[in-house]
Amino acid sequence: MVEAIVASMLLAMVMFGMMAVFTTGKRHSVLNTSKTVAGQMAYKLLAFMPMYVRSDTWDASGNALTAATYYCGGSSTPQSSDCPAAAERTLNGLIYSGKYEVQDYYNLRRVKLTISWTENVP
Repeated sequence: MVEAIVASMLLAMVMFGMMAVFTTGKRHSVLNTSKTVAGQMAYKLLAFMPMYVRSDTWDASGNALTAATYYCGGSSTPQSSDCPAAAERTLNGLIYSGKYEVQDYYNLRRVKLTISWTENVP
């Protein structure tokens, strides 16, 4: 009888350990998927910028590379006119938003992009 109790306790500990491994693996899988989608979203948000690199409109106020901070999604303003629609920024129930800052940097323009989303941890 004691052997059966000890064996069932050992089996329970092994099963709890395996459950923890699978749960952690699922969490990392979801996080890595979100990071991959964020990378693709960054590409989509920056893909339109090369058409604004023109000498005749470089310092024009309507140029998307004018030194300022622009938002794509969320409630902050100013929203970028080149921002994809919310349906294009949503995947697996996660809505991705972006913020890009254009800075003057030694007579060049530097763009810093930040992609944000709310993680649903299982």
